[in-house]
Amino acid sequence: MSALVGKLEQAGWLRREPDTHDARAWRLHLTDAGQALARRSWAVQAEVVRGMTAGVSLAQLQDLKQHMDHGSAQLLAMLSDP
Repeated sequence: MSALVGKLEQAGWLRREPDTHDARAWRLHLTDAGQALARRSWAVQAEVVRGMTAGVSLAQLQDLKQHMDHGSAQLLAMLSDP
């Protein structure tokens, strides 16, 4: 995680600030460039989702959600089973 944070810092998308209440912790903040990148990423994601779901009915999307929820629950059960 620290390597990823370092890379995001080097790219100018993130800055670290010491936590004022806990000397062991750092607070992470998006820079203006990081916020702009996040906004662009959200817009691209929304466009991709619109494209993927074009022509799919609400009922079909709800059915898909139920299947995905079931699959997620199964995966969580597998991960929690020793």
